[in-house]
Order: sequence, then C-alpha cells, then structure tokens
Amino acid sequence: LADKAGLEASIARADELLADGSLPEEAETLLNEKKAAAEAVIAREGSQVYPPTNEQYSLAKKDLDDAIAYAESLIEGNLRDTLAALIREVEALDLNGYTEASVKALNDALNAAKAIGEDASVADVQNAIRALQTARDGLTVDRSALEALIKDAEALAEQTESYTEASLEALKTAISGAQSICDKEDATVAEI
Repeated sequence: LADKAGLEASIARADELLADGSLPEEAETLLNEKKAAAEAVIAREGSQVYPPTNEQYSLAKKDLDDAIAYAESLIEGNLRDTLAALIREVEALDLNGYTEASVKALNDALNAAKAIGEDASVADVQNAIRALQTARDGLTVDRSALEALIKDAEALAEQTESYTEASLEALKTAISGAQSICDKEDATVAEI
C-alpha cells in the first residue's frame, strides 16, 4: 500500500526528531503520541479481524506529519534564536591580535550567517551555526610581532661586549619567558 510507505517514512522522520533530544517536552509528548498511533495502524497489517485501510494509513500519516511540522517549527525557532545569539557574540569579539586569515574566515562565516533568510531550511540554519562556531573557535592568535621581538632580543643578547652580565641575564630570562609563551599552543591574545 502506498499510504503505508508514506507512513513508515513519517515514522522514520519522527524517530530522527526524537533522537535529536532538542525538542521541548510538549512537542516530544505530542510526537510520541502520534508516532505510537501510527505504529499501531501499521501493527494491524495482516490482521484478519481489523486490517488497516488506506484511509487509516492516510489519517495516521497526516496526524504524524502535523506533529512533525509542529516539532520542526519549534526546532527552527530555537535554532534561529541560537544563530542570532551567536551572531551577537561574534560581533562583540575584539579581533585585534588574531591572524588576518582567521579573522577573514570568521567574517566570511559571520556574513553568511547574517544572510540566512526567513525562508532558509533548518539544515541551512544548522550549517550556518556550525560554520560560525568553527570559525570562532578557529581564531588563531597572531604570534608574528612577538616572534619578531624575540628575534631582535636574541640579536641584542649576542652583543655581549655592549651590555653588563646582569642585563644580559635579564634579557635572556625575558627571551626565555617570551619564547615559552610564543610556543604555548593555547596562548591567548593577552598573553602574547
């Protein structure tokens, strides 16, 4: 029966939404009720006493599809709120001290996220959130100025005849400290 295949597809979509775990309780309850009713119709297949009719398949599918649409509208609303909050967070970031390439990647993701229209699919909104989070998390601290400063300081430290032993020791200690920070994988802009 064609209506049975459609109902099975709707049940599979309901399972996906329920597995996501992001549904509000009200939507989850409604979706579980309509899914159970749909599964009960399918379970009657082959029954000699009360086999389901095409109309019953269609009605169960319509009820389940309505619950799915309601759940998806809630998910979409929550996702759009998440995207809007993420956009505000990224716009408030101080991007000084990060590499030009990572700032460009963030700005590209930000502009793409801002371009998401009201007609965008849930998948488009999810992709924009992921891209913006990835770009934000991928901001790379620009170490070039500190590396240049270390190189200049090392050149000064080689001029042993121009400086006192104490000042050379202080310079070497400062170089060592700066190099440690520069080599630190998770160094922050403030540290650099």
